[in-house]
Amino acid sequence: MVAGDIIFNQCHFNPPADTAPLYESFDKIMALNPAIIVGGHEKIGVAHDPNVIAWMKGYIGDFHTFKAASTTSAELKQKMLAKYSGLAMESLLDNAVNAAFPAAGKGKAK
Repeated sequence: MVAGDIIFNQCHFNPPADTAPLYESFDKIMALNPAIIVGGHEKIGVAHDPNVIAWMKGYIGDFHTFKAASTTSAELKQKMLAKYSGLAMESLLDNAVNAAFPAAGKGKAK
């Protein structure tokens, strides 16, 4: 299955605050029992394994957990990079953590 922009495979991304619509899409994809899933955003050389859905759910859960336990975007970014090092598209993580803590750019992740 070519899933397009909904799938980020070994890439940072901006997790939605409301996960229900995304998880509903994930369920629809998995209901098709794909042997492979090709994402719209991928780190070079990744396997096109259906486990990418579980990986994305884990990333989203961790992002929200780490956000709740952080006070700045820099702190949130540090926690995400500690768990998810080596992923592609770090600029999307910057966008996500800065959106999570928009107050006057204080503590802005670099």
